[in-house]
Amino acid sequence: MNIDTHLIERYLQDEPVYADADAWIFRNTDPIDPRRHDVVHELCRQVCGLRWPCFNPALHARLFPHLDAVLEEMTIILIAASSDVPTYLCEHDGQQRLVIDLIQVANLTRIVPAMMHIICNFISLTCAQRCIASDFPGSPASYAQQLDLCCFRDGLANWLAWGSDAQDYQFQDGLLKSAMRLLNEAYGESDPALQRLILTRVPALPFWKQFPLVAGMLTFHDAYQRGGIEAVHALYRSGWQAFCPRIIHKKTSAEAEMVPLSRTKF
Repeated sequence: MNIDTHLIERYLQDEPVYADADAWIFRNTDPIDPRRHDVVHELCRQVCGLRWPCFNPALHARLFPHLDAVLEEMTIILIAASSDVPTYLCEHDGQQRLVIDLIQVANLTRIVPAMMHIICNFISLTCAQRCIASDFPGSPASYAQQLDLCCFRDGLANWLAWGSDAQDYQFQDGLLKSAMRLLNEAYGESDPALQRLILTRVPALPFWKQFPLVAGMLTFHDAYQRGGIEAVHALYRSGWQAFCPRIIHKKTSAEAEMVPLSRTKF
């Protein structure tokens, strides 16, 4: 993992941060708060001292044997600026960098460990997405395939990036069932106009309403709870092709087996 801190050094030394050579990094050139030296210095120190991957190292090692190669190609640029978002991806010279605005991260919370969680979540999410893309290259062609890939890739990546240890994850009851119901309905949609609407509108919804992502994320969590790392590995190696109908069928079958005899019609 390569960490570029030259813009942080400028800020901490009260030098001009914006320069023509670095213009591609910034989303704007608005005035920068000069009073955040302490928190910027501390966050920079902690980021440079992180061990990779930030979260769930055992899961990453089992799922992604090529993790080190992916990490070697990743570059993080730390900045102290007035970005409209705290973290974002930026492409330059054909390579994509992770940009983290430490001032804007610090503006989200007053608790330094919570700031570091935001940073680690962004790095872990991006890393997992790149690992998955390396294992399963190619682009989805159809509506169904786009749902499959979103459910599989974004679901797993967000699950891995949710926290430091999956053993400690806690999710609200009923979320998986609700997401699966919506996913089942969406997967069976045949109207091209509604398909386009689903693909464009759903990613813009609040996180827990993005049902393809949530269904995939909680499916991997369910696999982990039932069978640990090896169950997650088996589900991952099955790939993203036809992922949605496979997990919908499995969930439906499991629920059918749990129906009490008193409710069964003979």
